[in-house]
Amino acid sequence: MAGGNRHPNKEIRKAIVDAERAGWAVAHASGHSHRWGNVSCGRGCEVAIWSTPRRPGDIAKRIREAVRKCDHTGRGEPADND
Repeated sequence: MAGGNRHPNKEIRKAIVDAERAGWAVAHASGHSHRWGNVSCGRGCEVAIWSTPRRPGDIAKRIREAVRKCDHTGRGEPADND
């Protein structure tokens, strides 16, 4: 995650970094007024990330839960290429 593309909330930033370490990709939204971007496993699991959510802790929790529960990457571990 490049410096200019950092999420403004530190709690969400940490959850994004954790998702990246688990092999998830971050896509920054362009042309959307309030959507910052999303994180996805690349095989169907995705979490939208808003620029200024009302409860940032809930978004961070949602990101971590999605990574943990993802069946595509073996519970947050990088997928093996079959």
